Amino acid sequence: MSLFLRGIQSVLDSWQAFSICVGQGCGDPERVAWFPEAIEQWLSENDNVYPDELEDTMADMLDSEFSTIVDDGSMRETATRIIQIQKLCQQNNAAEVEAIIQHNSATFAAK
Repeated sequence: MSLFLRGIQSVLDSWQAFSICVGQGCGDPERVAWFPEAIEQWLSENDNVYPDELEDTMADMLDSEFSTIVDDGSMRETATRIIQIQKLCQQNNAAEVEAIIQHNSATFAAK
């Protein structure tokens, strides 16, 4: 698993709205595993993506694949965090990405 994909996964794992969606059975395990990979692929196919563009794409994916609409404002923050990790990976700043992953893992474990 690439560092970027691990970063995406850690952001999604710490995102409460997605955790609730998964916990309520809105997506089977295959879809849950697909979501971070689909985000990574979409970002690799699109250059200079802004958080609002990723937010719109994620909203479409959640609606079509998980029958879920997130309207609590957390999707923008999640998209922003993923874009931040993408930029750090592009800058070869693995140490900072690893620190973010560790922080997100600690946040996820505390839930």
